Amino acid sequence: MTRTRCCFLLIRSIEILHQINFKSAYTSRNLFIKSRSFGCRPYSNSKTTTTTATSKENIKTMDGMEIKDMKLVPCTQSKYVVPGRVTFNQNGRQRKWDYVKVHDSVSILIYNKTRDAFVLVRQFRPAPYLNINSKMLKEEVSDIENKSSEKKEFKTVAPFELGVTYELCAGIVDQKRPLVEITKDAISQMMGYNVEEKQIKRIYQTNHVGYSGDRCDIYIVEVTDEMLIKDFKPDADLVEYFYLSRNDAQEFATSDEYVKNSNVIASILWCFLHNIF
Repeated sequence: MTRTRCCFLLIRSIEILHQINFKSAYTSRNLFIKSRSFGCRPYSNSKTTTTTATSKENIKTMDGMEIKDMKLVPCTQSKYVVPGRVTFNQNGRQRKWDYVKVHDSVSILIYNKTRDAFVLVRQFRPAPYLNINSKMLKEEVSDIENKSSEKKEFKTVAPFELGVTYELCAGIVDQKRPLVEITKDAISQMMGYNVEEKQIKRIYQTNHVGYSGDRCDIYIVEVTDEMLIKDFKPDADLVEYFYLSRNDAQEFATSDEYVKNSNVIASILWCFLHNIF
């Protein structure tokens, strides 16, 4: 693949983030059954399931996922999210800005050489689901805030499968340790691969610039099946591991049918741009 083609795909992925037509994407559960499967089976244990390539229906659902009794409640004394408002004067104009204080983080794109596939995490995320659900109800942000504070009726009309996301391995930076050390622990504790720090390569950094200013450092690492930790039990519950074939990765990255953040898209396309793996 040429550098020009990779640059085009990277630009296109950014455009997709801004141009997704939510209305058409939420009209039917059938949109979650794709004509081809991107998955294959990695490994499993008692708490964690994996995606198979034999069932098209599994592409957008999680085995055994059951969501019920969802309620909106006030967010108080959170360990991870602290909302606030800052006021300031800029060029003679008084301004205010709402923000959210969150931890910095690391994210890792893992490539399994044995399977010739990238290893992603699949899990249900309430935030994307609530965003989609609100759009189906034609709600504004203030409507959600009022419902949580006043304990008004909260309707869930969107299929919960819409909240299933595809993510990189990740960890929060909540300790004063080298980032590569935190990254190594995230790979072993979340994904079950025993890697050396020298195998981990940092590729770029991103910052949220609207509602928060947190930083995320992106890494890549190559693993094999032989590097899996025996009898591994992940810290996180209710997640699935998803092997994304390298041959399908670019199509997956630029598809708007899968809920994923820009780091998934950019890191995959970065590897093709630089002929990694």
